[in-house]
Amino acid sequence: MDIAYLLRVLWRRKFIILGVTALAAVLAFAFSLTRPKFYTSTAQYSTGAGSQKVSLSGNGGVGWAETEISVNNVIATFKSPTVLGMVSYRLLLNDIEKYKNEISKQTFTDESKRELMQFIYSDSTASVLSDKIAKQEVLDPTKPYEKRIIDAVDLYGFGYNTLSSNIKINRIPSTDYIDVAYRSGDPNNSAAVVNTLGIEYLRFNENLSSQRGKQTADTIGSVMQAQQRRVDSLTNLLIDEKKRQGAIKPEDVSATAFQTQNQLETRLTEEKARYNTASATYESLKKQLDILSGTVSSSIGATDEVIKLQSQKRELISKLNQGGNDADLRAQIDQINRKIASNAGTPTNMRRKEKIDDLNLQLAEQQGVINASSKTINELESQIRSVSGKTNLGAGSEIKLTTLWSSLDMENRQLVQIKDKYFQAQGMLKESPNTNFRQTLVGQPSSTPDPDKRLVNMGVAGASAFMVTSFLFLLGALLSNAIKTPSFFRKLTDMKLLAVVNKLNKRKGMQEMSQVIAGDGTRNLATDHFREAMRKLRFSIESSGKRKILFTSLKPDTGKTTMILALAHTMKLSSKKVLLIDTNFSHNSLSQVYGVQAFLEDSAKMHPQAEHVRKLISKTDDPFIDVIGSRGGAYTPSEILPHHNLLGHLDELLPEYDHIILEGPALNNHADTQELIRYVDGVIAVFSADEQITPSDNMLIQYLEDLDQKLVGAVLNDVDLQDVDA
Repeated sequence: MDIAYLLRVLWRRKFIILGVTALAAVLAFAFSLTRPKFYTSTAQYSTGAGSQKVSLSGNGGVGWAETEISVNNVIATFKSPTVLGMVSYRLLLNDIEKYKNEISKQTFTDESKRELMQFIYSDSTASVLSDKIAKQEVLDPTKPYEKRIIDAVDLYGFGYNTLSSNIKINRIPSTDYIDVAYRSGDPNNSAAVVNTLGIEYLRFNENLSSQRGKQTADTIGSVMQAQQRRVDSLTNLLIDEKKRQGAIKPEDVSATAFQTQNQLETRLTEEKARYNTASATYESLKKQLDILSGTVSSSIGATDEVIKLQSQKRELISKLNQGGNDADLRAQIDQINRKIASNAGTPTNMRRKEKIDDLNLQLAEQQGVINASSKTINELESQIRSVSGKTNLGAGSEIKLTTLWSSLDMENRQLVQIKDKYFQAQGMLKESPNTNFRQTLVGQPSSTPDPDKRLVNMGVAGASAFMVTSFLFLLGALLSNAIKTPSFFRKLTDMKLLAVVNKLNKRKGMQEMSQVIAGDGTRNLATDHFREAMRKLRFSIESSGKRKILFTSLKPDTGKTTMILALAHTMKLSSKKVLLIDTNFSHNSLSQVYGVQAFLEDSAKMHPQAEHVRKLISKTDDPFIDVIGSRGGAYTPSEILPHHNLLGHLDELLPEYDHIILEGPALNNHADTQELIRYVDGVIAVFSADEQITPSDNMLIQYLEDLDQKLVGAVLNDVDLQDVDA
């Protein structure tokens, strides 16, 4: 099947394709009118993954791979069920706090709806959500009460699936910045989601880093304690050995001094490590303090005022407890409480203030460690200088003492290394993992809804409908086994194609067919081509020299009767007289068209000579066309006609008729055609272009081809006018 045919298929279905395309565009337009409006809010965050971070581990900056992993980790954490769960709980909790009073005043006629609203806006639901947020725990669906809260979260459109499907997180190329966008029907919710995500990420990340750092510090601490026990054990062994030897000799004094000096130097090394660790931790805490100090300056005055009010409140409570005027004191206490509430500042500034106070406390602790360590270092250096003069009093020591000392020295060095790692882990534990994470763009509620992209959606819908409809028509043409075109017929069989007859608008009766063949002087492409096709068929029959012709087909309803009627009227144009014999007993449509009263079945009672046969011939209104009809029934020619029937004497009628044409039934359903072939000298097979060719049809085609000289050829009927030359 060639491309030209497929294009013709599409062209013939163009109105259907265009109609479906237009319908899809109209439906898309209607959908855009009813589609709810959405609002998108966008926030931007700097992950700090590419920033060079100074830490006690001594590592410098980070490479490209580390930055890539860090940014991907941030994005994955943003989308994690825990972080999104906390955001969804905050959204529902915000609705509860915002609409609780309003809902409590409403009356509901639906009892189930009233019960649901009371459950959602209850204090217990708010308490559970607040507790989960504080502990960073997700709701447990196995618990009935929490399962109801999960259903409520989903009902309000705050569920995990809804949030994750409407949130988009994109990394800005070649940076460690990410854009977080959220789309919903409420602009305030969209802004709340993108801003709250950063807050929940910081809480989650800090908690996770704290847990990991504590595990590392605990592991190193246990190793350090084990190493300390080994050092203490060796020290005790060395002391016991010295006591056992007893005598004080110059070399013993020298050895003792040497040992003492080494111990002091070991302690000095440890103390210096402690000093360095405390100094580094102090600097790190100071940097954090500098960053936070810039964000709370506006609330310092309010905080100082709160402190003064709280002091006054304590004094009034003390007087109240001592028996003062209860009503007057309580009124003053209530007034101070209101002032405290109005000057307390935002929860965010209070948390930052608490963080600053905590950092100041840690700075003071580290400063104390630094001062104490510095004093200890000075004392140790002084002791080392006083002992160093006694190390050369004696020469050598005993082998056992030397061995113990060597082991103790090696274990001390290992202990120093382990302590250094422990101090590093402790320093990193106090260091915030979110130091470089910043929100660089705060998400704002959008004042205008997102563009509906109506024209784009209509175009996409129309194009999709056009493509799908065209594809379905093409697929149907490709999968169809119908003959359709002359070129496909020629590939199917080697039978000679006598004529390609195009499809007419409707079946033509006898009078109408006479008008089609004769023509009325007007130009009509379909009827003109049909007329010329019948003239080609007439020429092919006359050129073959066959005068007794049997028309047959593989399947019924291929248009045999129409072909015979058209051929008879075409032969009339060349003054050829034709006798039509209806031998299609199963479907005697030829007899019905002419309304004959004499039937072929009656020949069983007659002598098969020509003068008797003429009694069965029905004259028509056309002097060039005579008919022998049939009554019709479920029988074959051999069953209803005698052995020596009139069909065997058709040659006697040839002097009166130029051609005798018989119509036989379909080969697939009846054996009549095989019985009739012996009475004729030519067979023409009629195929319909809409006919499906099956394996059994191929066997019948081969049977017809095996007729050899008796097979005049085939007629392809009902071809679309555009395909007659294909």
